[in-house]
Amino acid sequence: MTNLFVIFMVSSLYSFVLTTQNGPIRALWNLEEMCKCKLDYSALAYNNYGCWCGIGGAGEPIDSIDRCCMLHDKCYDAAIDRKECFDVPFEYIEDYSWNCVNKEPICRDGMNVCKSALCQCDKAVVDCWCAVPKADHQKEVQSDETCTSRNLLSIPQFYRSTFPCVIAINETNSSKKKKKKKKKKKKKKK
Repeated sequence: MTNLFVIFMVSSLYSFVLTTQNGPIRALWNLEEMCKCKLDYSALAYNNYGCWCGIGGAGEPIDSIDRCCMLHDKCYDAAIDRKECFDVPFEYIEDYSWNCVNKEPICRDGMNVCKSALCQCDKAVVDCWCAVPKADHQKEVQSDETCTSRNLLSIPQFYRSTFPCVIAINETNSSKKKKKKKKKKKKKKK
């Protein structure tokens, strides 16, 4: 379900894409391209990895890869807290300029403060991923106990009001899973 939500979000964000003098705004795709520039693989390799990689994030990172994702989320949050950028979804649709020089992402000079901050955040997470071994396999989103309630309910209000059907479906599925767990615990006690 989470993968479907991510695909839906990317499709929805794509509708915000405008054409500029130099071509389409890449915004969310800048991170993807930076990852390919430096690491030669897709940033989607980390989607839904651990407690922090992907939409939302909570709890303790499960390893160094997940810690990189946490730092990236907190970097975006800091840019918003400093009033350099607006909140969701702007950090995902705000375009910025960068170049790939000898497999190294370089943020261009002369951007506004938000674009510069987002570029630096994305560059930092790619540099962080470069410093740790790539995971052999994807560690899916951990349980609520591990990640302290990482789920769609931790997504900012923007998503809850914009995509109520997706949120409602997730809440229903989450409730069903919790009921099943309670039933299993009761059976074990008997």
